[in-house]
Amino acid sequence: MKDYDMFSDYDVSVGNGNCRNDGRSSPELADLGLSPKMAEPHVYSVSELNNEIAGLFGNRYAVTVQGELSNCGNNRRGSYFYCIIKDAENELSVAFPSGVIQHQFDRIRDGVTVVISGRVSFYRPKGKVTLWGSSLKIQDRPGDLYRAFLKTLELLRSEGLFDIQSKKPIPANIHTVGIITSPDGMAVKDVIRTIKRRNRFINIVVYPAIVQGSMAVQSIKYALWYANRHNVCQVLLVVRGGGSVEDLSCFNDEGLARYTKMSVIPVISGVGHEGDVTIMDYIADMRASTPTAAAEMVSASLDNSIERLAMLKRRLWNAGTGRIGYERQRLNAVRAGFCNYAPEKRLSAVRTGLQELQGRMRLSLIRALQVRTAAFNAVNERFNRQNPKNIITEYSARCSLSGQKMLQLMEMHLKELRHRLVSGASLLNANNPLKILTQGYSVTLDESGKGVTVSGVGRGDRIRTILADGEIVSEVTDTVPGNPVSDGVVSEKASDLKK
Repeated sequence: MKDYDMFSDYDVSVGNGNCRNDGRSSPELADLGLSPKMAEPHVYSVSELNNEIAGLFGNRYAVTVQGELSNCGNNRRGSYFYCIIKDAENELSVAFPSGVIQHQFDRIRDGVTVVISGRVSFYRPKGKVTLWGSSLKIQDRPGDLYRAFLKTLELLRSEGLFDIQSKKPIPANIHTVGIITSPDGMAVKDVIRTIKRRNRFINIVVYPAIVQGSMAVQSIKYALWYANRHNVCQVLLVVRGGGSVEDLSCFNDEGLARYTKMSVIPVISGVGHEGDVTIMDYIADMRASTPTAAAEMVSASLDNSIERLAMLKRRLWNAGTGRIGYERQRLNAVRAGFCNYAPEKRLSAVRTGLQELQGRMRLSLIRALQVRTAAFNAVNERFNRQNPKNIITEYSARCSLSGQKMLQLMEMHLKELRHRLVSGASLLNANNPLKILTQGYSVTLDESGKGVTVSGVGRGDRIRTILADGEIVSEVTDTVPGNPVSDGVVSEKASDLKK
């Protein structure tokens, strides 16, 4: 739809109130009863003018609009749902019958991109243009403004500007509060009324600022700079009443967020209603749901302050009373000391103390002398033990003793060897084969000197018989096999020999 300014051909003179025309006319002016030839303009009432504008609109403007939804929260009134569709520069009020959006109501939220078809109407009682939607198509991508908001939010979060550690603490006892807001809005009145109601002794400084529109960001920045330059407040409240997302868009500015972060004075954000969220809420040192809530945060109740002062008064009184009582007791004790103790008693006590000290000193000297004597004796004993002469004498005695022990051991060893030699000789002598010959035994050998057996010799062989006193050479005449002792052969042979 092409925009048309129906007053573009006319220039109204402020001096005489007359309308001047360049020679052209418009049908819209004729319909309104305005003529370029009129000497004086017709004075309309508001109702008459709105009726004329409504007649121009009628039901002729059926349109399809694409844009981004805004102000969707809690706007259901009766059987209609109200919101705003906008682009980067302008916005338009939209109304839907409940039946049009009932299946998509859960998807309707701020920042989504939609395509709305409907008709444009003019509401005469309030002079407001509204798009009455007959169909709604929700696109799956967020709107440009909402994407810009999320991008700025993520950028500042990645830099750590929202971290708890970077936020300044709010002072406990606040006596001066600065308010950055529009001086003509309801928010500043609510904040001032709340602070004064709770504590009338708090000083309030209002720093005027524009809180909506293209100049709002620079205006709020200037107010922050001015407040920090004078530095008379313990805390700053940045507040604004509720409104649409567009109305609060200045509080989503990245530059304003960084400027707020640089404030030396702690900042509390109280922008919009409880459901409104802006970047100012994230960057501020504390966030309040509403301007009134922000005022309650910084204004301790006067009753609580009075009660606290009363408690401090009681504590101070108790502490002072206790201290006075303690000092009075000390004074009485000193006075009693002066009264009860005469100089003679004090001298006697001092004399007794001196005598006690003398006794303790004497005992200490005796104990010290004993300790030193014991230490000297220990050192002297160690010196005597380490005297070379004594050491030589000790080692000489030890050498003599070792020599005696060595001689004794050698004698014992010689005795043992001698005994072993005698025993070995006796054993050797006892086992000597030649000694057996003295007992009547003999050894028989053949001619080659080898031992003989009965089966190893025969008749006529020469044998040698060795006895204790010599040897006998004989010739074998006969052999008798078997054991001559057990068979009795020896006796028979002996008898044969006698014959």
